[in-house]
Amino acid sequence: MHIVERNWTCARGEIDIVALHADCLVAVEVKTRRDSSKGSALEAVTPRKLQSLRRLIGMWLEQDQRLLSFRSIRIDVVAITRPLHGSTTVNYVRGAQ
Repeated sequence: MHIVERNWTCARGEIDIVALHADCLVAVEVKTRRDSSKGSALEAVTPRKLQSLRRLIGMWLEQDQRLLSFRSIRIDVVAITRPLHGSTTVNYVRGAQ
């Protein structure tokens, strides 16, 4: 992947990472949790959040003037668990639904 932009913000929200993966434009949501007491990092990416990310990537495309070549768009999620004790785990979900 080639990172195009990090922490892109507008009045409606933020995209953590905008990247190109071959011929696909990717919006990447990064979530970090210490534990699962309030749900896992992956569970924090709800259908509502995915809908918001779809809207935001459209806004990013409207505002960005770069000539990017891509055939498709997808949303990926990086779910990180960093407990106070023990190992950090990282889950990468390609094409979150």
